[in-house]
Amino acid sequence: LSLLGSDDPKTLESLAQLGFILDKEGHDAEAERLERQALVGQRRILGPEDPLTLETMDTLAIILQRQGHYAEEEKLEREAIEAATRKLGPESPQTLRSREDLGSALWYQGRYSKAENEFRKLLDISRRVLGPDHPRTVLTMSNLALAIKSQGRLAEAEPLYREVLAADQRVLGPEHPELARNMDGLASVLYAEGRMAGAEKLYRDALGIRLRTLGPEHRE
Repeated sequence: LSLLGSDDPKTLESLAQLGFILDKEGHDAEAERLERQALVGQRRILGPEDPLTLETMDTLAIILQRQGHYAEEEKLEREAIEAATRKLGPESPQTLRSREDLGSALWYQGRYSKAENEFRKLLDISRRVLGPDHPRTVLTMSNLALAIKSQGRLAEAEPLYREVLAADQRVLGPEHPELARNMDGLASVLYAEGRMAGAEKLYRDALGIRLRTLGPEHRE
């Protein structure tokens, strides 16, 4: 790294990659420091619309979300969406990913109606551009169901969750952790409606998937 210099694009990319690895290992503070350092350099050297800059923004936003810095995450995601839209277009995978994360940032701040609006717009695009069974389309549908449930509209959230589960089983199979996560979502709706038997079965099925795929000591 010292031979290339601190502002060399390869050095900045290595910083961002190291931050990404540290984030996966749970070292949030050090990962955030490296991603911020890389982002400052990439914005200056490569520009705000370079794909590497956008990737670093995305990684930093996820780190901020995990630490509960939702307002800063929202600001970063809006900047990323503007840059990705200018460079790659409004329907590029990078733009859609940043919009997904923006919706999540809004949800975490308790702004459920605004999150719902973002997820609805995104779902329309994803169904058309990626297809109804694409993992990102299904993720958006799941997030939309969560935003609707969070506003107390249980009867509207339930069929969405059931559609998500059907897609998960088709695309991911019957033993995927994402399927278990969405089983929890539907179970929480049934529980809130007082349908305890159905909720219990879903919770038990979800737990079984996690035990078989992730192991008994996994944090989920």
